[in-house]
Amino acid sequence: MKKTVAATLYSLLQEDKRGITAEVTIISHKSDGEVVAEYEGARYWAIRKPETGEYLVNLDSKVKPKHKVLMVHPDCSARVKEITDVNDLRKLLHQSYEIVSSPRLPAPYSMVLKEEHILIGLPISQVGSWLYYSEETCLNVEGDIILIRHTKPNPNGEISIVGMSKGDIQFLVKELKLKLIVDPT
Repeated sequence: MKKTVAATLYSLLQEDKRGITAEVTIISHKSDGEVVAEYEGARYWAIRKPETGEYLVNLDSKVKPKHKVLMVHPDCSARVKEITDVNDLRKLLHQSYEIVSSPRLPAPYSMVLKEEHILIGLPISQVGSWLYYSEETCLNVEGDIILIRHTKPNPNGEISIVGMSKGDIQFLVKELKLKLIVDPT
């Protein structure tokens, strides 16, 4: 019988003599087997080995999982980028940012723009301007934008970035008519 990730994490933490006094909570469980679990305020990352179905758990607390986002350039080309948290968005855009929902972008997706995204002298983002309804506002979005997948807003309106699956990326590339550029590994 295959162990669940919670049971595996529970037993590994006991073996590691950390002692279990709280419940192991699964934060996210992706179809590719990547799991983020929380135990006593620390997050742990685990991945399922396809050969055996067993979970490998990283016991170094506070390991941040990487989330895939889609960076869209003004010329409608796009690249998949990985971030660990919202601070990485600032690094990708080289300045402060704002997260914008658009009726043209279905939930659970949103667009991340440079906070100062208008009249800054960068090339006009065709996709960003269309999502921002520039034809009505006469304000174009300039520079790169980032498309994210997120959780439903909590009662305070806050969201968490959960990252995109291959299917999410394919959907957005097709829907927004983007040219996906695959960076060499």
